[in-house]
Amino acid sequence: MKQNKSIIAFDIGASKIAYGVAGLPLLPASRQGSASSFQHFNKIKTPKSKKEIIEKIIEIVAPLLDPPLANKGRKNAYGKIIGVGIGMAGQMDFKKGKVLSSLVADGWKNVPLKNILEKRLKIPVTLDNDAHCFVLGEVKFGVAKNYQHIVGLTLGTAIGGGIIIDGKLYHGMNNTTGEFTYTVVNTNKDLEVLIKGAKDTCKKTGCYHLGEWAAGKGMERLYKKLTSKNLAAFEIKKRALKGEKAALKIINLSAESLGCEIANIINFLNPEIIVIGGGLSKMDILWKPMIQEAKKRVFFAPLKKTKIVRSQLLEKANLLGAASLVLKS
Repeated sequence: MKQNKSIIAFDIGASKIAYGVAGLPLLPASRQGSASSFQHFNKIKTPKSKKEIIEKIIEIVAPLLDPPLANKGRKNAYGKIIGVGIGMAGQMDFKKGKVLSSLVADGWKNVPLKNILEKRLKIPVTLDNDAHCFVLGEVKFGVAKNYQHIVGLTLGTAIGGGIIIDGKLYHGMNNTTGEFTYTVVNTNKDLEVLIKGAKDTCKKTGCYHLGEWAAGKGMERLYKKLTSKNLAAFEIKKRALKGEKAALKIINLSAESLGCEIANIINFLNPEIIVIGGGLSKMDILWKPMIQEAKKRVFFAPLKKTKIVRSQLLEKANLLGAASLVLKS
């Protein structure tokens, strides 16, 4: 009797870790709905330290191995686990399996995560940047399937992305492609007034990163600057829908800035399609003006036809991309 095979995929971010067990073969969304090949899916709060994160991965994977490294004698329902795929926020050396740097937790600098986990789990481990995994998931299993030139954007706590050129993921010289959150721009005087004197991540006067106001954390920080109140991005959205001036100001500024960034991407890279995921992509109040701004800022008329679509796989795109890494290793 043929044994079923599965992959365990992880999406590791600063606030949460999503993970799932994907049965093989991996199937596109059109075949199995938005859940695609996942037989099990869960989310947990991200532990505070590097060591705790590593131990949590092992704690999740070990009982499912055959023979299991824990719960000896217990069979799992997923068949043979052939590998672990990891998408993680930060700079990854995907060839060597190293976390070069990450703000997920303290201590993630030049960490040979692949070697650490393979020694403990005795199965293949692959990793890449989480947004790279997002665009891989979309091009293989989601709305970008059958396209060759794709940009994926993730709008959440920060702004990440991945670039597909001629059907292949483009990593660049130092594996840092798609870090759109660090685009240095200043779109209008309102922005300058709002964040003048604030410490930006580059620590340089006048260097305003897109992620400092257009991403979730940036929106929250600017709202506090205007109102002296701490409010989550989705609560800001609710207040904007009710007509609150401060909330509307933040939403409009983010929409304008993100629209400009999307137009820049279209002008620079000329992709066939841009797929946008992440929590902020669900905000209709942000989405429509963002797309309008992007279309307005595109330079050449034919580029205005570039498809800009929401992800349908959402967070499952990251996991499917991470799972697909195992099949390439």
